[in-house]
Amino acid sequence: METKKLRYRRILLKISGEALKGGLEHGYDPKAVEETVARIAEARSLGVQIALVVGAGNLWRGAGATGMDRVTADRMGMLATVMNALCLKDAFRRAGVPAHIHASADLRPFAPAFDREAALEQLANGDLVIF
Repeated sequence: METKKLRYRRILLKISGEALKGGLEHGYDPKAVEETVARIAEARSLGVQIALVVGAGNLWRGAGATGMDRVTADRMGMLATVMNALCLKDAFRRAGVPAHIHASADLRPFAPAFDREAALEQLANGDLVIF
């Protein structure tokens, strides 16, 4: 399909962290990660620019389950989200898809803080951007 015939040229896709655990109770199921990456790579191959937001439900459920302070639990959830982003970035790169992570805070060397101009440039280059 030609890019000009696509209904949407650029999309923001939200993926639950639970999609990465497959049939497991928690963590990563390599087959589920591979299938997720293959589906997204297929859409990218059509010319769609993709920004991906990933959750962390496969690793962390937060304050409700632990009784801890909400801010502390949210911060831990943000770290779990970056862990999922690293998993996906690695899987996309193994599949030949350039991918970059942007985080809400500077977590170098794992993920730089979100930079709008850099993310737009990466999308324009056909790279995948993961938040």
